[in-house]
Amino acid sequence: MGLLVSFMMSFFADTPAEEQPLYFQPAVSEEKAEESPTGYIRIKSDTLGTPAFIDGVFIGHTPVNHPVPVLPGKHEVSLFPSRGLDDFTKNRLVDSYKKVFVAEGDTVNVMLYFDFQTTRIEAIRQEQALTEMVAYCVIGIISYLLWTSAGS
Repeated sequence: MGLLVSFMMSFFADTPAEEQPLYFQPAVSEEKAEESPTGYIRIKSDTLGTPAFIDGVFIGHTPVNHPVPVLPGKHEVSLFPSRGLDDFTKNRLVDSYKKVFVAEGDTVNVMLYFDFQTTRIEAIRQEQALTEMVAYCVIGIISYLLWTSAGS
């Protein structure tokens, strides 16, 4: 996370420290950040100007011209903040939400497709509501059949 913050701080290099947002101040010293193992994620998108996120943290708008340094391991790369979405929705947005594994010293290229995801998210939420309603109806019918068969 410290490497990610250091990367984001480069956008505020010309801004005085007192005017920089607090969340851009590094959590670890630069010496420790340089010593820790790193990997990189390069984000590409089919649409210019869409927000890009890694692990729910805003990176910038596409195209992100530089590989983003991250710690080795699993990461979520998306065109929307993943914190507000449930797993049902995330699993259906395969074009704009990717789970990647980054090895130390490796650069992972991720291609994301915008494809009007806000419209798709709303459709997916309606699908989820319909699926839940059907499930409740089926459970109700089965319960009624069991109740009537137990009474005879």
